[in-house]
Amino acid sequence: MGKGELVALVGSNNAGKSTALKAIAGLIPTLGGSVTVDGRDITHLPAHRRSRLGITLVPEAWQLFGDMTVAENLMMGAFLHRKEMERNRKNMEELLELFPALKDKLGRKANNLSGGERQMVSMCRALMTRPRLLLIDEPSMGLAPVVVDQIFRIIEKLNSQQFSILLVEQNLQLALTAANRGYVLEHGVIAMHDTGKALLSDSKVREKYIGI
Repeated sequence: MGKGELVALVGSNNAGKSTALKAIAGLIPTLGGSVTVDGRDITHLPAHRRSRLGITLVPEAWQLFGDMTVAENLMMGAFLHRKEMERNRKNMEELLELFPALKDKLGRKANNLSGGERQMVSMCRALMTRPRLLLIDEPSMGLAPVVVDQIFRIIEKLNSQQFSILLVEQNLQLALTAANRGYVLEHGVIAMHDTGKALLSDSKVREKYIGI
């Protein structure tokens, strides 16, 4: 994918979408194919070395440190840059402008946040790594529609700021509306690919996956 692109990976349940993200992040081994960055094959690199290359996963269901505060969770995202304290502080300040709902919750423990707030912390923590590629897994899962709208506005704003994003999302309407390009997975295989707009208007996609 190109720099600054928002690419959606969509399909039905158990199609292999989240598995694909985990394989790219290096959390599970690949059974075939390859993962390359700038022409370099990183298929067999461990996850921590991929993280150093700027590949960061926003996991499904947040996976925060529940007994740590919001601020502490965010700083965990800056672990690779832990010696650059001033830059990390400024980075957090800038990111909180993108996630204003977190500004007055920095001292609150993650276990005491709402689902939408936890999703925001998870995304903000990932951005503290200064990623080249942001892998976002099911950001709308379990959230109220008004919160989902907020999350997707943030994703679209990140895309407008030239962040490269690979998005897995069960809600095809939302994902393909936001995406520059989209890929439809069926049983771990790419069944269709096109621009987000073209896939959204495709009658087969709308009938099978959106129910229209």
